[in-house]
Amino acid sequence: MMQYGDIFVEVRQRVAAFKMWADFCRTKYSIPEYAKAKEGDYLDEAYRFLYTSASRDFIKYCARREKMRFNDYCANMGIDKKQLI
Repeated sequence: MMQYGDIFVEVRQRVAAFKMWADFCRTKYSIPEYAKAKEGDYLDEAYRFLYTSASRDFIKYCARREKMRFNDYCANMGIDKKQLI
């Protein structure tokens, strides 16, 4: 299984991906706004994100946000689609 830290390796990629993940989860799972969280909680969530198994639904969301097709996004990011959950 791929983890998000395996996909998003550069710091800027990780920051952007974590922000997209926060938006994705907020709309789908009603997670409280991260801007209101304590710094320690925010960092904990960021690290947890990096070590979470990569989800097909979230990668599809990223592709849409980047205005790319899913297969193209996976190819550009080096994602093995078979390793997504």
